[in-house]
Amino acid sequence: MVIALATEERMEGTVMRGASKRTEGDDGDFENSQARALPCISPLHAIPGFDQISRRKFWSKGSTLFVEGHAARGVYVLCAGRAKLSITSAEGKQLIVRIARPGDLLGVHATLTGHCYEATAETFAPCRVDFVSRKDLLGLLDRQKSSGLCLAIAISKEFTEFVEHARALLLSVSAAEKLARLLLRLGDEFGELTTTGIRLQTLLTHEEIAQMIGASRETVTRSLNMLKRRHVIRAKNGDLMIRNRAALAAVAQASG
Repeated sequence: MVIALATEERMEGTVMRGASKRTEGDDGDFENSQARALPCISPLHAIPGFDQISRRKFWSKGSTLFVEGHAARGVYVLCAGRAKLSITSAEGKQLIVRIARPGDLLGVHATLTGHCYEATAETFAPCRVDFVSRKDLLGLLDRQKSSGLCLAIAISKEFTEFVEHARALLLSVSAAEKLARLLLRLGDEFGELTTTGIRLQTLLTHEEIAQMIGASRETVTRSLNMLKRRHVIRAKNGDLMIRNRAALAAVAQASG
């Protein structure tokens, strides 16, 4: 599996589309049409009867699945594609707290508790999503009481990812350390091991990387250039190669 570092020129001008702009059934939605036919594997799909109450939709790149602070309508199960979850301060500063991958349950905590969505979910790429309303999900869980453990595990996994992200932000002293920790995590989760290093194909701009580590875009650019000069990474044609993982890990632990 690969995720990616897009050039800012490639991403500039991307139009954010709301739910009203999502597409359903257009073959152009997915670069890999096989993603349509692959089964969706998630804790909810393991519950008998889930397929009968869920609705499948295809969302184009840049779509907003739900918005922070809005009432939770239900759970969005990411079956194919990538999505980012972000929170926004009162001053409008955005922080990306998580990158969701296939099998992840988006909005599950807010849906189960009846609270508002804690974050905004937007697609990085064309996505296949199974949606289940809060009413239908609660009814299913009431009928299938033994399935609650699956959701507990899913929520625990989501919380663990949030804690690890917070740890990287709060315990790292410099932006270079935060960036190195982020690249290590992306490499472990989405990287492709090759003979020359770990290859990452991402959809993240420098601005979005900055939003993940709480830094400015200019700082991210300088830190990436520093890692290139040290031959720790190589970036070319939208790909990022981690050439020396040990050296990258040393940067991540510089203050340790």
